[in-house]
Amino acid sequence: MSYRQLKEPNYDPVIYQGGQILTNWLGYCLAYVQSAYNVGWAGATAFDAWARTPSKHTDYNIPAGVAVPIYFNHWGDYGYGYQNYGHIAIYKDGKIYSSPLSRKYTADVFWSIQEVEQKYNSKYIGWSEYVGPHAVLEAAQQSRTARVAAVKCYARNTPDTSQGPFQDIDAGASVEMKGFVTNGQAINGNTTWFVTALSGKYMSAECFTDKDVHDLPNLTPAAAPPAPTQRKAVAEGANIRRVPSTTSEVSRITAPGELVDMQGWTTGEEVNGSNRWFILKSDEKLYSHTSAYENTSVEGLEEVKTEQPKEQEKIFDPGQFIVDVSSFQDDSVANILPKFAGVILRAGHVGPSHGGLANEIDPKMEKFAKAAGDKLLGLYWLPYFDKEDPNYSPEKEAERFIAADKLVDAPLLFVDLEPSLDGTIEQLMTFKNAVYKATGKAVLTYAGNSIIQKLGLKQVDWYPNYSAYKSYDHGNALHQFTDKARIDGYSGNLDLSTTNIGVDELKKKFAKKPLPEAPAKPENPKDLPENKTVPTKELTVLEMIKIFFVRLIAAIIKKLKGDK
Repeated sequence: MSYRQLKEPNYDPVIYQGGQILTNWLGYCLAYVQSAYNVGWAGATAFDAWARTPSKHTDYNIPAGVAVPIYFNHWGDYGYGYQNYGHIAIYKDGKIYSSPLSRKYTADVFWSIQEVEQKYNSKYIGWSEYVGPHAVLEAAQQSRTARVAAVKCYARNTPDTSQGPFQDIDAGASVEMKGFVTNGQAINGNTTWFVTALSGKYMSAECFTDKDVHDLPNLTPAAAPPAPTQRKAVAEGANIRRVPSTTSEVSRITAPGELVDMQGWTTGEEVNGSNRWFILKSDEKLYSHTSAYENTSVEGLEEVKTEQPKEQEKIFDPGQFIVDVSSFQDDSVANILPKFAGVILRAGHVGPSHGGLANEIDPKMEKFAKAAGDKLLGLYWLPYFDKEDPNYSPEKEAERFIAADKLVDAPLLFVDLEPSLDGTIEQLMTFKNAVYKATGKAVLTYAGNSIIQKLGLKQVDWYPNYSAYKSYDHGNALHQFTDKARIDGYSGNLDLSTTNIGVDELKKKFAKKPLPEAPAKPENPKDLPENKTVPTKELTVLEMIKIFFVRLIAAIIKKLKGDK
């Protein structure tokens, strides 16, 4: 959604208090914002102004291209009792104007909400179109076929980045579109590019606040029919593996509808009623099951006899391995957990594509943690990030993981990055930092090749590869080598991992770090309004006498030492 400014702010206004020009703006955040927008009285305090706003947005999706009032909680005692006085500032495209931290009559400028929170000992609570009851911006009506730029982006001659930009488009600008194509270069995994109405140029859908193709015709050129040795992947994409078996690690996932060249076919594990696997035309032997393609026929392809992978050992000694379990396992698995070298439990998952629910913690986590006892090694969270839905933001996901860890206090925490993850490295780091800030525990990464390549990860901590044993090629200390292990005393399959440094060393290496305690109240005079001072404790007569005699005795001792 785009917005238009109703009141253009003057970032260097003249502020009047009691009929006099105010030359010291310290502590007058609301007066500064009222004067900048040239609106009337908005409230007794900044927090009171927030309470009076008819529209409140408690997210970080602050509109681009317009000057927006942003609000904070700020607690203190400035002569009227300890309460939430709040703080207010003006945000425009990442730049924040606020009443100053020192005695002067100009605004201070900051470059992040986090910086304002730190400098003013405050906590961001949201943004609004209003300063108190006064509207300063409003949602703009726009065409159903227009899209608003979320960031600075570029119009190009082709739907890819192979050529330089034809035109720069600023964040907040509305661009009218005449259609879209779906065969463009993937940007953040999205191959949709809009076609501009005016110049017929291409712009990635990832540039815009609304990435949907509603109300626009599909202008994708009709594709040439596949060659006899080509197969088109289904809409969900196709898993490419190193062995014709679902136990083999996914090397990569094709793009939806990608044409894949095949050199033949072979037989392997039966999937969806068929044991036929395509063999890809590539420098290394790669396989993909026929059911992942629109044309499942092997006609025109040569059959290649492939030596089938040897079946893994049926029975494992649990004391040599680390097991990871979740509510998908039967309750009887609790009986064998103490036998393992370490136990990692699923804490939860909220992704709707996997049937999760918001705020849901794995229902068997506490039961399994109690059964594992001192063998409990860690928890893992399978994240779901959604840029549009604040309920699935990295911060919200982190809150759920933190809540789960509070129940069992596991030594280690992991984030489980599956190939289906629809997220960015920035969202991942936001999630990890939020968990660390609350728990003091670094969040370790579980990821295979496809997600390593997708996010450009240089290292992972827990690496799955079912076609090898004790594989530590990615800087990982844990290697998950099977999901079909059998253990005496339990009838189902289990996921097992090895470690190259030992369980005790794992705990020591990634041990919880103590967190510094933040002061409950402002401790720096610059955080206080200009007419308030930091209160000092008055000494009693008895305390003053004690101090006098202590100093007198110290002086006598010093003189005696000098005489010697």
